[in-house]
Amino acid sequence: MAKRDVKKFANKKFLKTVDMELLRQFFERFQDDIDLDLDALTPDSVYEFLTEKLGEDCPPEMLEDLHKISDMSTDLGMDLLQQRALLSDPPVTLVPMAETEDGEGGMHINPRYLSLRTYLEHRGLFDEAHRWLSFIHSSSPEEFLGIEEDVEVDLDDPTRIRFEEAAADYFNARYKGNYCKLSFFEDHDGINILITHGKYPVTTIIIDHDEEKPFTFREVRQDALGFNPQDGRLKVYAPVQEERAKLAELFADIILKRTDFFAHADCQNLYTLNPLNDDDFKLDGRWDSEFRNAYVNEVQISDGKRGGSALTARGPKALERLNSMNGDGDTNGWGFVYAKIRFEFLIRQKKRTKMVKIKPPSICTFKRETLEEKIMEHLRRNGFCQPRKPMA
Repeated sequence: MAKRDVKKFANKKFLKTVDMELLRQFFERFQDDIDLDLDALTPDSVYEFLTEKLGEDCPPEMLEDLHKISDMSTDLGMDLLQQRALLSDPPVTLVPMAETEDGEGGMHINPRYLSLRTYLEHRGLFDEAHRWLSFIHSSSPEEFLGIEEDVEVDLDDPTRIRFEEAAADYFNARYKGNYCKLSFFEDHDGINILITHGKYPVTTIIIDHDEEKPFTFREVRQDALGFNPQDGRLKVYAPVQEERAKLAELFADIILKRTDFFAHADCQNLYTLNPLNDDDFKLDGRWDSEFRNAYVNEVQISDGKRGGSALTARGPKALERLNSMNGDGDTNGWGFVYAKIRFEFLIRQKKRTKMVKIKPPSICTFKRETLEEKIMEHLRRNGFCQPRKPMA
């Protein structure tokens, strides 16, 4: 288990380039509990320790912290750390320019280095970015489109407190957890809110001094909201549809001070599969120099009846296969249920792929931690996003 948790961190290339002093600072907190000579620290000794000597009896806090550092040791983690640093008041410089290659200090800043250094020197900022990462990897959000764009938002302290109290009242009433904490983040895209609250209690059996005993605990869950004032769109990350709708309602009422902002017929009429009705459909990405290919990889149609019939075709030629499957005419009048589109890009000489599932009228699912703006622009230009209707 320990070796798996630190696999990303135990990288020979990284260990040969990272400052040994940073590693010494990290490990010295646990020096009484680990078998590692900090006075003669080398890349090889650290690698051996992480891959061979680190056992199940290692300090749990150290294993947890190494896991967090590994979590943030990605391009996305690096972006989040830099973003949080810029948005701090006052802004924080994670690595002075003079130390970098551009500043002629010779240092190449990679995600693992920045993650470790930020953990050691700016722990509060590091923990904030890690909390934000925890829900970005969750499933795609449900989206609510407001009645207008270019919305002015005054997120002052009284408004934040009112929203936190309202969210706490709602979740505490649902789960009886008596715990709800909110974190607010503002960036170039708008307002982001992370909500940490209790779930229903869980009872299991544990072993205590060779005896089986019941143990009850309550997990926490993290939901989130992201609002872009420019297009008036709210994204809600939560597993229960009822809770997503409630959070959107509270956001409109308290944050925007406009209870009717999402209360219109087209609030969730966001996506369509009408382009697939064209017999010559082909996704056009010529406007994007990094675009290489895109095709429908899976598609389903149905008769629209509850518990009725459906046909699903898969593979790079899913549309052609679907046409051959329903060629006898028995499916006349059937409609598309969903489609999965595979995008391929070449970014900085590296192939990147995204699988996007569109299920009208309101669901567009893909891993949004990277390339979200690019994917959404491709969908808009190819007619999969419903045009915004003007206000009445």
